[in-house]
Amino acid sequence: MHMITLKKKPFIFSFLIILTIYIINKLPLSNIFIYSGFNEFNSNATENIIINCFVLLAIYLIIKNTNIPVKFICKVINVGYYIPLIIFLFVFSGGLNNIGKFGLISIDTLLLFGAETFSSAFLEEWLFRGLILGLLLFKYNKSKNGIFKAVLFSSLIFGSIHFLNFWSQTGATLKGVFNQVYATACFGFMYGAVYLKTRNLFILAFFHSISNFIGGIGEIETANVVENIVKIDTTLLNTIITEIFRLVIFGIPLLIGYFVYQRINKEDIEDMMK
Repeated sequence: MHMITLKKKPFIFSFLIILTIYIINKLPLSNIFIYSGFNEFNSNATENIIINCFVLLAIYLIIKNTNIPVKFICKVINVGYYIPLIIFLFVFSGGLNNIGKFGLISIDTLLLFGAETFSSAFLEEWLFRGLILGLLLFKYNKSKNGIFKAVLFSSLIFGSIHFLNFWSQTGATLKGVFNQVYATACFGFMYGAVYLKTRNLFILAFFHSISNFIGGIGEIETANVVENIVKIDTTLLNTIITEIFRLVIFGIPLLIGYFVYQRINKEDIEDMMK
């Protein structure tokens, strides 16, 4: 697709990219590994790693050949902007509770899970903060309000794709999926703002990977961290309290992202658009 078309239709192109990745993920590659003697977990993890690496390469080539404004790494590392992100992701991902579980998992499984987690986190960052946010910056880079729109729209796209979990995850409920969409959209806004301010996609993806890895150790078999962070009670009052608690807790990344967004200046965007 021509670069001018990408500039004019970032939402359509984003949809087509996401749809393509979704279709690729539906390829039954895991069956090959199951027939080779792998168990289900190892087969699915190996399949995800291969697909993630393939898509990462494709995204990189698209970015390189179309001059989409992406900063993989910046000479100046703004460490301060990562501190609230690290604290929130580490504490509320359940990482503190999961450190002690490392010794309960075999080295092979741990390494495979680590490779899957890192490749998935890097894919998410390259796709949503790199490719998609980069496309939106072409359309909305003329003003501070436009930058806000680019970050907001990219985060909403990031959150909305989790509606697919309603059909792809066993036992998924509509309420649970809505919680995932809300939480990931808030995280996406924080990621986007931090990325534009720091202009270090590699470092952001690295911290995202570490958080997912540590947070997911206790969920290796279910991989549904967001839904299990808060226990749900069946009574109406406790359900209401739980949902309010979710809104507040997962709204914190949105506030952090807005705080960082307020500190994005003209120089940050000019450097991104070079």
